[in-house]
Amino acid sequence: KSPEYTAFFSISVLTICNLLSLLAFVRIAIGHPVNLPEISKYKIGAILVIFAIPQWFHLIYKKRYENIIKPFKNNNKTKDMLITWIYILGTLGLLFLSMYIMMIQNRQY
Repeated sequence: KSPEYTAFFSISVLTICNLLSLLAFVRIAIGHPVNLPEISKYKIGAILVIFAIPQWFHLIYKKRYENIIKPFKNNNKTKDMLITWIYILGTLGLLFLSMYIMMIQNRQY
């Protein structure tokens, strides 16, 4: 329930979404059919941990998040929230768009 852990988890998940979107758009640009392998829940967990470790050291370790948020203390909270939501929705939108394009590409092959 603490904000730093919520940010940590959110950033870790969004980082994975951005990576998946990037890989998908590279595959789409190449023009090859995309065959997604079956990934076990253990592999998904391992991937999440691998991407979470750097985020842990960047945000949580030695309370580094305090130094990150310090310059934003006097900012307009509404504007900051709007930018944050645009980033989150944009990340998820690009991920779903890339999945949709891959589905269309796979139908053509």
